[in-house]
Amino acid sequence: MINIFKRKKETTKYGWDTLPIKYLPQITRITQSSILSEEDKILRCTALINNIDYDELLNYPLDKTRELIKSVNFLYSEPKNKKLVKNLNLNGKEYYVITDVKDITTAQFIEYNSLMNDVENNLPQLLSLFIIPKGHKYNENYNVKEVVDVINNYLSVEEGISISNFFIKRYRRYVTHTLLYLEVMLWAIKIMNKKELTPTTITMIEKKILELKQIRKETYSLFG
Repeated sequence: MINIFKRKKETTKYGWDTLPIKYLPQITRITQSSILSEEDKILRCTALINNIDYDELLNYPLDKTRELIKSVNFLYSEPKNKKLVKNLNLNGKEYYVITDVKDITTAQFIEYNSLMNDVENNLPQLLSLFIIPKGHKYNENYNVKEVVDVINNYLSVEEGISISNFFIKRYRRYVTHTLLYLEVMLWAIKIMNKKELTPTTITMIEKKILELKQIRKETYSLFG
């Protein structure tokens, strides 16, 4: 018997656990905008996630637009912080995640420090420091830019944030330990009244302490 009734096409379901991380900065900019109305934010996120031009979406029949809006309902909930995984399969290729801070090189740490100034817009680049193709060491015999591209397109928001949280917490711990060391050292210098240290050196230490306090404050506003 021929079925003359066609099944209604279901709206594609998205979620933080499937949405590629490349969408996160754009979603953040839209949802945090002080200019856009709440309705416009929803429409722009709907267009973005469904890969539809915003102006095209405005010309869709209302019923179709309502169905598409359902696909972004997950935006009303926060991404879950998953247990850190040590192995990833992205676009058919195997990667491992560095989980031991001892395995991080000086070059990685320097790059990490520079990217921490703007994590939300540099998250794929930051993650590429710790997501390494299997059989390789960081930045050895593979194209880092290609890894960044793979992370952007195939790593989910939840996976990316979970890995980022892991290292942000460890970075925060490092900053706290360094800050404590400098504060104790400065206290000892002033108490012992060491003449060999110039006012310029003391000022540099005080400046570094203020910088670290600001960094520590900022890390608490990040994903971790």
